[in-house]
Amino acid sequence: MPGVPTLPIELIIQILNILDYKGLLKCRQICKQWDLLIQGDTSLIYKVHLAVNGMEDSNSSSMNVVERLRTLKEHGDDWGKLRFTQDEIVDMNTPANCVWELQGGVLTQARDERTLVFTQIPSQLRHIQKRTWTLDNLDVVVADYCIDPSQDLLVIAGERADGSAPANIHLRTLSSGDTHPRASNVILAYGHDYIGHSHNIRISGDHVAICWSGKLLSIWNWKSGVLQMALKGHHLTFAFLSDDHVLIPRYHETRVDLIAINFRLASSTLTAVDDIEYDCAFGLPPVNPHSQDINVSMRYGPAVPNASRLAPFHISQEDFLLVVYLTGVTSRWRVGLDRFMIPASTLLRHLEALPSHTDDRFRIDWDEWGPTGCQVSPLCPGYSNIWIRNVYGTRFVELEDKNTDESGCIRLFFADFNQVAARKGTVEGQPLQTAVHITEAVSSDLFQGPVTTSLPFRSRTCTLSSKTEERYEGVMRNFRTQFRILSI
Repeated sequence: MPGVPTLPIELIIQILNILDYKGLLKCRQICKQWDLLIQGDTSLIYKVHLAVNGMEDSNSSSMNVVERLRTLKEHGDDWGKLRFTQDEIVDMNTPANCVWELQGGVLTQARDERTLVFTQIPSQLRHIQKRTWTLDNLDVVVADYCIDPSQDLLVIAGERADGSAPANIHLRTLSSGDTHPRASNVILAYGHDYIGHSHNIRISGDHVAICWSGKLLSIWNWKSGVLQMALKGHHLTFAFLSDDHVLIPRYHETRVDLIAINFRLASSTLTAVDDIEYDCAFGLPPVNPHSQDINVSMRYGPAVPNASRLAPFHISQEDFLLVVYLTGVTSRWRVGLDRFMIPASTLLRHLEALPSHTDDRFRIDWDEWGPTGCQVSPLCPGYSNIWIRNVYGTRFVELEDKNTDESGCIRLFFADFNQVAARKGTVEGQPLQTAVHITEAVSSDLFQGPVTTSLPFRSRTCTLSSKTEERYEGVMRNFRTQFRILSI
């Protein structure tokens, strides 16, 4: 082999096994011999296929690497063709005023204010069995909650018995409802006067964040019980961007920025958004000066691994999709709504390139990051403003229309913003039988001019026969009474 004539093949493979998929892809480009060597070794090509499919190895399955690669290829092929192995209807146990959650392959419903019902969604290929369990007679009134099956973590926003206001945050185990053994303080106190009754709770590794009524955001290390950041503002929304950074909007008269804050270095003293120290501000397209009441909301699918030890792989935690919705009243007195599909890797790449050991605040204009780093997508008629979990890793799904067509079928739109897979599709054809989109131009009354973006992504539509006479209100559930679960 050119360049390394004295090294045995076995030793070269051991060295290559140290590399991640990015290094392996670069090595494949060196020469044909290197490409053939990597493709011919199962453990090496398994790493590449994990990246293409947006997955990570679980390290806990008893499968050998040959079986894992075969299962991964089947799983990727089923996703590419939207070939679901299971399709079932699950009745909603949730009253109209209660909440539900879908995270890490577990669907959770609040049957009443002290009872939670859990369903582990099955996967034949990944050897995950369906399982249902209930936590009843909880010693706290549940106002809202969030789950992380990989950490056996249930975070409950408790409510006072008289319903006057939320009380505290309770850290429990998902499996039994007992206090979580890894939490130093099993109850986290809010610590601020204003609370409100609307919650947005998220878990990211050792941290839990809660946003109340879009006016107050707090982040704790749930294991140590330390409050790490407290923000106040208006139209607050957030997304965990990494283990260190959280992303929030900041509003100006003619522009909106998404600011990345290192919450580990932030103050626990309640601070206004305009006064907070941040690492970088990412500008959105310039706003039309006649637009009013601009508001940002975010949906994203943080990569929470499935808790099953039998699963050979799980969704990757390296990248995920941020869906940023921008709404406002335009000069024509109608509501404008634009959607930005942003891979977290786009923003993290710019953050990592910033100078270290500096207190300067950096701002990156839209033209420097947006046109090639995200996709502005027109909304489908099936867009829903109800709470839904329609982002998973880098994948996004929505109804093309809330109503069934004349044949009684519903149409779903799937998009995958995994850039490894998108580039592979552009160069090598479409291995997963999906169309690769590259350029999109959107005209909007919210902005000063047309917005053009060119981030590649794969998309596909799927037609399903309706299993119920009720119309579907959003991807995740149909109107009011049932969930439809399709799994691979």
